[in-house]
This record gives sequence, C-alpha cells and structure tokens, in this order.
Amino acid sequence: MKKFKVLGVVAIVVLLTGAVAAFLLFYKPKEMRQDYQRLQNDIYNGIFVSDYETDYYEEDVFLTYRGIPVVKAEYKLEKAEDYADYMNEAWASGNQITNVYLGVDPYALWQEAGEKQERWEELIEFNILRYVEAHPDVTFEVMLPYDSLVQWLDLEEADYRGKYDSYAAFVDKLDDYTNVVQYYVGGQEWLIANPGNYMDGQANEEIAKKLMLLCFCDHEYVITSGNAKILLEQLEAQVSNESDNPVVYEDLSEYAFVFFGDSIIANAKGSHSIPGVLSGLTGAQSYNLAVGGIPATVDPKAAFSLPYMMETFIAGGDTGLDAGSDYAEGLNLYLAANVNKKHVFVLNFGLNDYFGGHPVSSEEPQDLSTYTGALRQGISKLQKAYPEAAIIVQTPTYTNFFSEGQDILCEDGSGRVLADYADAAIAVAEELGVYCLDNFYGFEMNGSNYETYLSDGCHPNDYGCYVLGKRLAMFAQEILD
Repeated sequence: MKKFKVLGVVAIVVLLTGAVAAFLLFYKPKEMRQDYQRLQNDIYNGIFVSDYETDYYEEDVFLTYRGIPVVKAEYKLEKAEDYADYMNEAWASGNQITNVYLGVDPYALWQEAGEKQERWEELIEFNILRYVEAHPDVTFEVMLPYDSLVQWLDLEEADYRGKYDSYAAFVDKLDDYTNVVQYYVGGQEWLIANPGNYMDGQANEEIAKKLMLLCFCDHEYVITSGNAKILLEQLEAQVSNESDNPVVYEDLSEYAFVFFGDSIIANAKGSHSIPGVLSGLTGAQSYNLAVGGIPATVDPKAAFSLPYMMETFIAGGDTGLDAGSDYAEGLNLYLAANVNKKHVFVLNFGLNDYFGGHPVSSEEPQDLSTYTGALRQGISKLQKAYPEAAIIVQTPTYTNFFSEGQDILCEDGSGRVLADYADAAIAVAEELGVYCLDNFYGFEMNGSNYETYLSDGCHPNDYGCYVLGKRLAMFAQEILD
C-alpha cells in the first residue's frame, strides 16, 4: 500500500511540475513560445539568439554559406537567463548541436547586474560560459553590437565609459576559451559614421545582412584580447574627434545625384556604396547607373560607353538591354521615381579606358574612340538636355595594376599611362566649364597605403567607398548654392 502511495505522490509531483512548466511557458512572450516550439520540433545543428535587434538576419544564410541548419530566435532576449533557457531547449531537443551563435550586448548585462562587477561576471558565467565549458566541441560565435556613432555620442560620459569598458572586459573574459570566436565591427568608420547605414536605431536590412556574412561566414572583424585595445580605440578616436570637432554636412535633400561610371561606382550597392554614402551624409537622393568594366570610349567590343549612356538616359526610353543589367535597373529606378529635384550628374570613367589601351585623344576633338572625345560628347549632351544641372567629372583613381598605372597598354604604342587619363579628365572639365573632383592627385592613395582603401588593388573596399563618398559630399556642398 505504501508503495502505491509513493507512486501516487510521484505522479502528482510530475503532473504538477508539467503543469507549472506549461503555465510558465504560456505566459512567456508569443515570439519566445514560437521559438521554443521550433527548438523542440525542428531538425538543426545550431541556434542563433541575441539581446539586440537582428530582425534582418536570415537563418538560411548559415545553411547556404556554412552548411549548418540553424534556428534563429525571433524573440529579442531581455535578460541574461534567456541565453541559458534557449540553450537548454536546444540541447534537450535531441539534435546534435555543433554551433551556437550569440548576439551579446555586454553593457545590457552590466545594467542588469546593477553595474556590479561580481554580479556581472556571475550572469555571464552562469548563463553563457557554463555552456561553453560543458560543450568544448561546440563552437560559440559571439557578435558584439555595432551602434552608430550618433548613438555613442548621445550617451552621458558615465554611460559611455561604462559601455566602452564592458565591451573590453567581456572580450577579455571570453577570450580564454578556445571554442569561442568573437566579432566586433562597431569601430569601423565606414559603418558607424554613415547615418544611412542605420534606420530606427539598428542597421538597415542591406547592412545587417552584409555584417552577418562578413562575421559569421567570412570570419572578418575577429576581436581578441590581443587586438581589442586597437579595435576599441578606433571607436574611441571617432567619438572623441566628432565630439570635439563635429563635421556638419549641408542638407542637400533638394538635389538628385545621378551617377554614370565604371565598377568604382558600380560594384557596391546600397547605403555603403559611394552614392549611398553621399545620400547618408547629406540627405540627397542618389541613382546609380554605373556599370562595371566599361570605358567612356566607344569600343565595338564593349556593350556600353559614356555616349551610349547619355543617349539612352536623355531619351528616357527602353535601353534595349537585359532588364536585369545594372544600367537598366538604375535607369528604370530613376524613371519610375519621376524625379523633381535639382540634378547633379557625376561621371567617373578612365580606368577601363586605360586598361583597354584606348587613346587619350586625337586630332579630332569629338573622336568617340578616344577618352577625351567620348567625355566631351557625353558632357555636351547633358549640358544641352539639363542646362541648369551641375556636372561633376571625377578623375580615375589610383590602381596598383600594371605597375601602378605606369605600363602603356595600347598595342600600337599610342596609349598613355594612367596619369594622362587623369590629366585629360581635369582638362576636359575645365574646357567645358563643369566641375572636377580630382581623386587621382587630390586623394593621397598610393603604393604604400592602397590596401587601406582598395579590396584588390583597384576597386574600393568598404572604407574606400566611405572615404570617396565623403570626399564627394564635401565637394558637393562647396560647389552647390
């Protein structure tokens, strides 16, 4: 009889425990309940949870680029114990967990701990590090927040120092574990100093996806105890500089900038591109009609040229090209917007004219097989169609290709070095009375520092796009009334 009583008590306890668990789960936020259902029912090898906004992160990216099926939490974690709860659910699911991706804001944990060092460490150790220690064969990848420069500047001094120090201490604490990789992109000027990269306090969709790929897939921006001081000082220097000597950009929202050019403009899209940086800093609208690989010169081997672009743009009709091409997409976006703003046209050609060995000039000023002839015709067409518009010619930029642009590439020997194309751009702009932004002589990029700005010796990287976009923004506010 006693045996049955004991069994009855055990059954009641089990039922009560289950009922309490169900009750507690029911009163959890809806998104958390849905996450738990997926963790219990889906087949996966990794989870991704974060205590800051990751709305635009897509779990399919992990499967596509890492070959790892991942469940991404839709719920934004509110407290440290949420990390433990999610990881408990994952390991209780029976799935073989190989990767855990965490978005962690050390300062949020610091505030939860009442700004008490001992309590802060306890929260990290109990809710994160005990899982790291218990699963040494699992890789834990941690991404720190990347607040905008404006968000850092808005902090009171005590909050700023607390946040900065919490990042440094967190990195140092987790760096002892060989199965932990940490990422920090929040000190990169190209990211945080461009307001266009953010919307409603978080990275915009295009930037969020880019950062996800850069960190979790390409393993860039790794932060360790060894480089944390350097990476965090990059942030501190920007905050200090902007606080002491703020850069104010004029509001150019009444202008629409239309870009024609080559891959220097075309390769990057979105808010971190050269047109995107200009828009982010000044509020101007930007339309990118550039196409990679094209010269200004009319070349039978090339599908595009500057005169062709001007003809189709001014006509405002069907380009006769694949609707998916960069130029067609850019033109269609411009036409659909029915732009009713002051126009600024930006022309960026020259590198492909040099690479293709096209002559700089000939005895015929309008010779479209030459760089200067094509420039003249393209600019003249714009001046006739848009007499009130401003036109900016940008010189070609530095490249370390072909002996830093010193090789002569024309087969018959009539070609020139890259500097000659830059000189020609400056001369044609002066001749036709348009503006010229000199990015060849006026921008100190050379053989000793080009890797800071270029991804491959020719095309601008993220920082290069930011610097070139910033140069254009500052130049534009000087020349526009």
